[in-house]
Amino acid sequence: YATRYLASRDEEVGILFADINGFTRLCEQLETPARIGQFVDRWSERMVALLWKHGGVFDKMVGDCIIGLFGPPFFQMDRCARAEALVRAARDMQRATAELSEDPEVRAMCERAGMEGLGVAVGLNLAPTLCGLFGPNQDYTGFSTGMNQTARLQSLAGFRQTLVMAPVREALEASTDPTLRALAYGPLTETPVKNVARPLRHHRLEP
Repeated sequence: YATRYLASRDEEVGILFADINGFTRLCEQLETPARIGQFVDRWSERMVALLWKHGGVFDKMVGDCIIGLFGPPFFQMDRCARAEALVRAARDMQRATAELSEDPEVRAMCERAGMEGLGVAVGLNLAPTLCGLFGPNQDYTGFSTGMNQTARLQSLAGFRQTLVMAPVREALEASTDPTLRALAYGPLTETPVKNVARPLRHHRLEP
């Protein structure tokens, strides 16, 4: 299995980064490490389930940021299908995170932090990425400039915003799903970011 499916493979994959809005402010309201951990566990469990629902692979968590890959390890989806899965997962994650605001405990926490509710900032990309088993623990992950771009893109997203790199929108032009074809986007924006050679070319995905 490891030789057939988990060996290093360089191919264009869908990349998703999702980070809780205002996490540092929220942590101040949770007060103890145990409560912070419980909150992150509760949120991340839902988000990872949505990655799996749409055929994604859970790469890792970095702090409160979830990283997902679409395509590996079986690489059966074509380019358009990977873009479709990316956007469907992101939209579900936005909805599920917003719904958590209705929980009395979460609502009270957000109010104390001066936030209108719980939100998530998401960055989406399609980029050539080397995926496989790496590191001393042989974890399945990916490496590419595209991964770095997506991390920077996610950091640009505001409250409950999803930003998509231009290749994602371009791939969705081949979609036959009427819901995805009807999605609205903000104008193409070019944003220079730290340690990335070229400005990021991206759109804001409208709710």
